[in-house]
Amino acid sequence: MSLWDAAISATPSAPPQRKPDPPRPRGGRLKPSVSTAQSSDLEQSLLAAEQEVASPQESALLSRISSVRLVSEADLVEEEARDRAEAFQRINQDVHHIRECFSDLQGLVQEQGESVSQIEGDIESAHSRTENAVDQLLKAASYQKGGFSCVIWALAIVSGILALAAFLAVIYAKIAL
Repeated sequence: MSLWDAAISATPSAPPQRKPDPPRPRGGRLKPSVSTAQSSDLEQSLLAAEQEVASPQESALLSRISSVRLVSEADLVEEEARDRAEAFQRINQDVHHIRECFSDLQGLVQEQGESVSQIEGDIESAHSRTENAVDQLLKAASYQKGGFSCVIWALAIVSGILALAAFLAVIYAKIAL
């Protein structure tokens, strides 16, 4: 039986009263309640007793456990400072990237503004040319109407002359006979 098993079997059968958890500091990590020297001595004695009765695989695992050091408050503060510095660096990079995106967007807007101005000029030019074309089509239509009436008049005059020539030819033929 190992020392851990003996400690578990020696506990009373009544469930122990659980103390409320101490409040967590910022960052969500608990501060060690036992001094580093006391907990280190306790761990070393428990690990040494356990290694005496452990199998070779368990001994290797226990030797790894003994090399784990306690995290001190200074280590926690240092890790938190490192995390914050990394977060600030990421934020700085993100802000720089956003600034580059806005610069690119500004360039695109300027290019498109020039294109829109050119398109607007082309539209105005096409509008004025279309108005001129409509005016010329109206004139052409009036000329066609006027031309058609001229053709009718010309046809009437030619018909009249032909009728007069035919009438004179008939009268001349009667007189000549």
